[in-house]
Amino acid sequence: MRVHWLVAGLLGGACVMPAWALDFAEAFRMAKDYDARVRIAASRAAQDDAGVDVAKSRLLPQVSAAAARGKQYTRTKYLSGPYPSRYEEPDTKNWALQVRQPLYRPAEWRSWERAQSLAEASARALDAETATLLSRVARAYLALLEAKTQLKVAEQDVARYTEVLRQAQRAFETGQGTRIEIEEAQARLDAAQASVVDWQGQIETGRQDLAALIGQEVNPEELSPFAEVRGVARDVLQEPVGAWVERTLLQNAELASLKSQLDAALKRVGVEKAGHLPTVDAVASRRFARSDSETTIGEEYLSTNVAVQVSIPLYSGGGVNASVRAALAARDEAQARFDGRRRELVTATTNAYSRVRFGLERVTALEQATRSAEQALVATRKGVQAGTRNNVDVLNAEQDVARAQMQWVSAAFELLGAIVELWAATGEVDQALQRLEAVQRQGARKNESPS
Repeated sequence: MRVHWLVAGLLGGACVMPAWALDFAEAFRMAKDYDARVRIAASRAAQDDAGVDVAKSRLLPQVSAAAARGKQYTRTKYLSGPYPSRYEEPDTKNWALQVRQPLYRPAEWRSWERAQSLAEASARALDAETATLLSRVARAYLALLEAKTQLKVAEQDVARYTEVLRQAQRAFETGQGTRIEIEEAQARLDAAQASVVDWQGQIETGRQDLAALIGQEVNPEELSPFAEVRGVARDVLQEPVGAWVERTLLQNAELASLKSQLDAALKRVGVEKAGHLPTVDAVASRRFARSDSETTIGEEYLSTNVAVQVSIPLYSGGGVNASVRAALAARDEAQARFDGRRRELVTATTNAYSRVRFGLERVTALEQATRSAEQALVATRKGVQAGTRNNVDVLNAEQDVARAQMQWVSAAFELLGAIVELWAATGEVDQALQRLEAVQRQGARKNESPS
């Protein structure tokens, strides 16, 4: 049957594969390199990763050195006594070396811990953006592939109704048909031609959408087909919905990023509260000076100092308390965002699982409906030959076949889209790409020669 040539597997599109095919995995890799959101997330992750080292550096020894050499011009005038004025031009020289080791800085310690949480949040946000990109590319890729396939269905309808119109005209010319049958056939043909134009427009829109994601012009004929995906759906459904929800809560990158952001907000509260606490540093310094002031002309000093410095905050105008209140509010906001997204992901995963389950049943039912419509069409044509049916009945049967074909196409792509969304929700990007590559390789093998 024509529909089995067209929809066998999952609607590969062309009968013979082009010399170069753009499969889904390659489209995703191109989009990952091109997408601005992913690049922004990667830059943010790099910044926050460097921020960990910046925060850590505040807990490590700080070493500073300074040196100066020059000439000093001094005129000394005595306001009492018989001493004459004196003018001197000594050479000056000094240097200093200081080492400071923080011993107790609670704010800096907690800032370091907070920086680590922020870096983890950014890293997981990059993973989340990658998973989101998987869904975005899948929607664009599948929409273009579906439009391409639906166009072929519509073109077949045009060819089918053209033949019906030709038969109706021939029957009318021989006195065996009516003008109504010709008008009916012409109306169906016009509708099929309009459908062709509509799907051509959707192909162009889909081509532009996919090209905008991957940063390269797309030829719809280069898209690789998918083989039968019902086996993939059955594999997905082998695990209960509860297992998928649990995996989402454990593996979803966006949720993990929000959890790290919550940890960072909690640690920010500690950072702000540490504003009330003292700090303790160990300081060692060595200083050399020669004639470096008016009172040490002609003198040279070399001094070494070792000390423990304690700084105790007493009052800062209420700024610390205000900062703590702001940090507590930010913590509550982060908690609410985490809880809300967690509930949304549970619902989204459950819905995606249901779409896979009912989508599989719908694809199977529509496949049977298509076969039944084709059988009914064959029977109707025989009825015309027997005189029990007319051309209008044939047109109705043809329309039933076309409707069933298009519904089957749409249901098949919706099923695959739901599977991809389920994989994206659980963060299984690599597994999704591997499985989709396998399905497309099967589709390529099925289309290596004309069916």
